[in-house]
Amino acid sequence: SIDHRDLGSMIINPYAYAAGGSPFGPGPDTITGLQLWLDAYQIEGLSTGDQITTWSDESGNGRNATGAVMNTLKPTYRATDGPNSQPAVRMVRSDNGQGGYFTLPDFLTGLAATSAQAFSVVKIDTDPPGAFAQAAPPLADWGSAVDEYYSFPGDSGIYDAFGSTVRKTTGAPATSLATWLVYEERTASGAWSRRINAATTGANLFSTGTNTVGWGSAPRIALYTAGVRFMNGLVAEVFFYNKLLDATEYQAIKDYLNSKYGFSL
Repeated sequence: SIDHRDLGSMIINPYAYAAGGSPFGPGPDTITGLQLWLDAYQIEGLSTGDQITTWSDESGNGRNATGAVMNTLKPTYRATDGPNSQPAVRMVRSDNGQGGYFTLPDFLTGLAATSAQAFSVVKIDTDPPGAFAQAAPPLADWGSAVDEYYSFPGDSGIYDAFGSTVRKTTGAPATSLATWLVYEERTASGAWSRRINAATTGANLFSTGTNTVGWGSAPRIALYTAGVRFMNGLVAEVFFYNKLLDATEYQAIKDYLNSKYGFSL
């Protein structure tokens, strides 16, 4: 077996190997296009409850996420609170509308991807959240549209603008957002979709053939700024490709997530 260890600057990820993959990405190294990889498993030197100043990007692109705060609620490390007792990052929102979140460099507008696919391993504390605690999407301000929710207390729906010029009203998912799940988003010209736990049919899938790709200049994790909405919950992993995966690549990603987190995707 391969242990999690530091070899100079190289982090070995045994879960990538367990899925037949590479330590340098969440799937086999034959999958190209990885632009961002934030993995709580690879956070080092912190104990449960420690605040996170920097969440390092493991994609090799140096797009580190910076822990930010309104009030005193910077994101914190949780050693075993993730799925399958893996590490996770705790996001907290206070009653006065303040919370912790991550900022990212302005890489999306420069990347100008014409298609993209993102995965977030995430759960929120309460679904739907309270009337004054609307949760931000895991990836917030990643599109050029406005007014995002994950989810909205009024109808339990998700409102998502990932990689788009227009926000998508995707409805209330059958799966509770208060359970550990894989939230997946795809954008391309004339196509946009979101999936939960790799569902291909039914209530967990939303798709539309109407879409114009557009990117935000100040992407964040767990804070949507226009409505000052924060996430109350946990994030274990985020990764983003500047393309749509083909069927073989997509299956390899699902194998990786199943192996690491005990999912059945």
